[in-house]
Amino acid sequence: MENKELLPVLHTVTTTAGQQTILLPLPTENEILKEDFDYPKFVRGVEYYISQLFPEIQQLVFEIWKTTTAEKPYDEAIRQLQLEYEESLLTQSPMEDITEQMKKVVTSYLIEQDGDNEVKRDFIRQRLEELTATKPERIAAYREGKIQKKDLYMADLQGHVRIRELAEFKRFFLGELSPYFSEDISDEEICCMTVEQAALYNRDVVEKKHPNRNKAKAKRLSAKTRRTTQKR
Repeated sequence: MENKELLPVLHTVTTTAGQQTILLPLPTENEILKEDFDYPKFVRGVEYYISQLFPEIQQLVFEIWKTTTAEKPYDEAIRQLQLEYEESLLTQSPMEDITEQMKKVVTSYLIEQDGDNEVKRDFIRQRLEELTATKPERIAAYREGKIQKKDLYMADLQGHVRIRELAEFKRFFLGELSPYFSEDISDEEICCMTVEQAALYNRDVVEKKHPNRNKAKAKRLSAKTRRTTQKR
């Protein structure tokens, strides 16, 4: 299948010669995952880079950026965030969380992928450290009714759970997980999942290991329906 072509991002730069409209490239995965990545700073870097080029070279660069295609599954989401950021600049209210949103898109994708890679391992390690440090805040938010169980992370269910209702949920939820749940992922990856993500992943594991389960269930329900109808 041919990769989808992405909409170009038009960005207005104010220079001593007036205003100039330039095109922006798509930040790469490695750029976004850098600890010091800052999207507004990335844009300023592009502005400076373009300003150092001769006009004819600028046009060649813009032609390349104009025909950008989505090579990664999340590229379209990143491009949409770029477009939204440009719209926010027009209203004089720049998106303050643009960098965080981009990081979330990429890292969420990496966490959900099968297999192993260095970027994924480093992110999971850092992410788990963050989740461990912020666990008390989420538990407090849950206690106050600000977030639901599905919004907690599996890391929040590790160790002793002091809230009785949550402790009971933990026993039930962990008991419902398939024995194959952790077969293809590490304990660190599991801890970085939200409860909702873990439940969906568990469902996928069950369907993968027992592909005929739903068909058999549907067949039983169908037979039951026919018997009920016949009695009438």
